[in-house]
Amino acid sequence: MINLHSLFEKGLFVFILFFSSSSFAQSRVDNDNSAILVKKGNSHFEKKEYEKAISYYLKASELGNADAMVRLASCYEEGYGVEKNERKGVEYEKKAASLGSAEGQYYLGNTYMNKSYGGETQDYEKAVSWFRKSAEQGYCYGQLQLAKCYKEGTGVPKDINQANQLYVKAISGLKELSNQGDARAQNRLGLMYDNGEGVSQDVNEAASWYKKAAEQGFSSGQFNLGLCYELGRGVLKDMGQAIGWFVKSAEQGNIGAQRRLGSIYEEGRGIDKDYSKAKDWYQKAALQGDERSQVLLGWLCHQSQDYTQAIKWFNNAAELGNLVAEKYMAMAYRRGLGVDKDAVQAAKWFLKAAEQGDEDAQCEIGLCYKNGIGVNKDPSKAFDWFKKSAAQDFAKAQYYLGSCYEEGLGTKQNIAQALICYTRSAEQGNAQAQWYLGNCYEKGNGVDQDNEQAVYWYRKSAKQGNEYGQCFLGLCYLNGKGVQQDKDQAYLWLKKAADQNNSSAQFGLGLFYWMDNYENKDKSKAINWFRKAAAQGHSEAKGMLLLLELME
Repeated sequence: MINLHSLFEKGLFVFILFFSSSSFAQSRVDNDNSAILVKKGNSHFEKKEYEKAISYYLKASELGNADAMVRLASCYEEGYGVEKNERKGVEYEKKAASLGSAEGQYYLGNTYMNKSYGGETQDYEKAVSWFRKSAEQGYCYGQLQLAKCYKEGTGVPKDINQANQLYVKAISGLKELSNQGDARAQNRLGLMYDNGEGVSQDVNEAASWYKKAAEQGFSSGQFNLGLCYELGRGVLKDMGQAIGWFVKSAEQGNIGAQRRLGSIYEEGRGIDKDYSKAKDWYQKAALQGDERSQVLLGWLCHQSQDYTQAIKWFNNAAELGNLVAEKYMAMAYRRGLGVDKDAVQAAKWFLKAAEQGDEDAQCEIGLCYKNGIGVNKDPSKAFDWFKKSAAQDFAKAQYYLGSCYEEGLGTKQNIAQALICYTRSAEQGNAQAQWYLGNCYEKGNGVDQDNEQAVYWYRKSAKQGNEYGQCFLGLCYLNGKGVQQDKDQAYLWLKKAADQNNSSAQFGLGLFYWMDNYENKDKSKAINWFRKAAAQGHSEAKGMLLLLELME
């Protein structure tokens, strides 16, 4: 008797077995087909037939081929055969990485290392996570990036031993690829020998690998070989060869080579100076978004007094977060270079630079808050920024921090702390602080009164051209205070300060010509200097003029 249930179960089993075998076979076919499609796409890509290449990559991607997804990511991110679209490129990176592609994981890690790319925010921990996945599959470039993270302490605690172990692991993979003629690997192996990463440093071996990559037309290899010839590193120094390789690399769009050629023509290294060519090369790199080239191009425009173009390039770099460009934009708006003067815009750019930790910008934004220039006056914020800048030993900020402590501006008044700040600033050569410290010693303000110390600091300030230091040193010589009286020295320093329109010095010169015991007493000259000082509101000069009128 036939057991129908048994037959049904057997039939179902056979059906399942057949279906599973068919699915597995179809999967193998799809994989084989997709690999062929990628190979065809690569062939077209090498011939720069990018649109044809993409059509094959898309078909392979639809079959689930992760390699095709990686290549599509590159095409969208670089604009090969399609309109450049970083977001779409990153989408393909994510798809490839999620399918376990070590190369896709490596590229996705690089995306998270960037400030902002393809709609993703910078995230070092995510970057490290993807580099680790890539490295664990033995992908040498993933190992290299993970090693760099450990070396620099980016996204992970700094660990030089771990970095070195990863470099050693990467070397074997790079050598294998290099010996197969992979130009990218040859160039990277050259860098390893150049920097002594995972191998003993050997600049000759580095140059040898760069040359192998360069001769295959690999632009980074050409650039690095050019550097070797320029610096005489691993090869005999030869600027002709250097420029030749830089040009080959630059013509392929290598930003580093374009920027290098710009600097060579700007400075005339091994070739006649040519600012026009320097601008051309800088501009090629700048148009690719290279912020350093944008700054260099902006500076060339500034030097030729083309401030409108200077602003254009500095603004581009500043928008990318370049610190030098941010500071330039701040000063441009403050002085009206290429733009209308705008205190609000100046403060905005000083703040951006300050937030990056620049001590100069921190001091400047402190002054903006102190004086209410471009921002609402805020003594507390002024004090905080002066303190941050002063902590980096910025002399100007130490002076203003001292003034905050002295005046109780944004903090509790503390004369002792003010003097510490003034002294630190003065000892670092800040002329204003030197004058002020001298004045403290002359008046006994917070320190024991000491005229000789006063003269010591006035002299340091005066020699740097500070009008107050010059004026007070001149007055000390005029009155024999802290120094032997010397009318010639008095006139010398008072005149220097008066030429800077210092009203106290002008009054001092009036006294100089009025004093009875001076052989060159000259009433008319005295009155002339008193009038100059009085015109600036100097009260004592006004008093002298009134006295002279009553005496007539």
